[in-house]
Amino acid sequence: MQHENSFIQRVHTYSDHHGLLSQGQTVVVAVSGGVDSVVLLDVLTHLAPSLDLTLHVAHLNHRLRPNSGEDRDFVETLARDLRLTCHTQEADIASRARSNGESLEEAGREMRRSFLSGVASDVGAHRIALGHHLDDQAETVLMRLTRGAGLTGLAGIRPLTAGEWIRPLLAESRAAIDAYANARGLHHVDDVSNNDTRFLRNRIRHRVIPRLRTEFSDAIPAVIARTADLLRSDEDFLAQTAVDAFKTVTCVQTDRKIALDGPACFRYHIAIQRRLFRLAAGRLGVDLRELSAARVNDALDRFSRGSSRVDLTPDLTACFDGRLFVFGRRVGPFDLPIKESGLTQYPQIGAELVVSCSQDRPRDLKTGDPFTAWFDPSRLGPLRLRSVQPGDRIEPYGLSGRVKISKLLIDRKVPRIVRDEVPVVVSGDEPLWVVGLRTSARALVPEEARRAVHLEFRGDWRNLANALQLPSSKAPSDG
Repeated sequence: MQHENSFIQRVHTYSDHHGLLSQGQTVVVAVSGGVDSVVLLDVLTHLAPSLDLTLHVAHLNHRLRPNSGEDRDFVETLARDLRLTCHTQEADIASRARSNGESLEEAGREMRRSFLSGVASDVGAHRIALGHHLDDQAETVLMRLTRGAGLTGLAGIRPLTAGEWIRPLLAESRAAIDAYANARGLHHVDDVSNNDTRFLRNRIRHRVIPRLRTEFSDAIPAVIARTADLLRSDEDFLAQTAVDAFKTVTCVQTDRKIALDGPACFRYHIAIQRRLFRLAAGRLGVDLRELSAARVNDALDRFSRGSSRVDLTPDLTACFDGRLFVFGRRVGPFDLPIKESGLTQYPQIGAELVVSCSQDRPRDLKTGDPFTAWFDPSRLGPLRLRSVQPGDRIEPYGLSGRVKISKLLIDRKVPRIVRDEVPVVVSGDEPLWVVGLRTSARALVPEEARRAVHLEFRGDWRNLANALQLPSSKAPSDG
């Protein structure tokens, strides 16, 4: 009994040190039926009264083994014996892996996370508890080492991630967990897939670590886990330094584009530069597992030698013009109506347009602001705000003839990476205003006109253009 109490106390102390559990929380416990998850559930049931925890059991049936239904039945019985609510779901992981071109491990991980997050949301849980332990930590570090991970990867599994995923057993060895289960007489199921050496983790578990134990020390998993702890402290410091630097070098940030001061970025150590790139990608919603260290290093190397453009992931591009690093995800084509007067909001592109009509001819139509424009209402049909389309042409005020808007964007040095953001005001199919860049002579307010329509554009594109310091253009005037 003393051994079991010592184990529970260690887990409690570890959880308290890392802020994993607090008074009155609701916790979803992921239980596969294996010894790790069964011990996790048993420990949490012992801690629940003193911490006033509400526990829910969650089990995902992977349907990868003939007896997977027995695992589900075991977990449901275990939860019922503990008088806990049990949430179960079946998932065709093999089918998802084939459809998405993922490994079984990747598909299983994503479907488990989705299932557990859903349960947590349904029951209003504060935490999702997982059974990772010290040996898992050592295996993870070695796996990442074989793939060429940087400091972030070699820091290993964290006790707390995303504010809700907790791993109370992370400091406990597999041997200690087995000893606790035996002492408590806990029953569990064995997952035979853990012996399948087609999986990298299992090859490391059954071939690499035993060899390291024999050649160096039986404590090698603890040594590797301790190294991960040390690296994690260094990573946390560098990560916070990068966050502070990011605030300093960010010129503009929207949902789809971020521009950083390039020369300012280059003044930081390369370790911070890499993290700035990853921060930018993360802020734009990129799955950082898709952003390899090699791609980041390649981009920084090319940018250090001058202007360039690099695809960091299939849907994230970065470019450097000598002054700014611009990171961008594409905005889809848009074609949106404009109200005849008042404010129209366009959350799809992070913008709004204000339309007003002057009953008296304004004294000065030359605003000097490329994001406001005056038009002759007698020449206007219903207005729309849309993206640039192939073949679009405009008859620019102050120039003769018609020009392709695509050529206009090139001449005005609009980086390709942000051209999908450029909005065009059209009347029918006629472009009247490439917002922030050029207006059409076709909507010129003539000398004799007594009325004029005023448009003002606000939002993401305006902020981007100002950060890029694009050459300004004149609004149409009375000449």
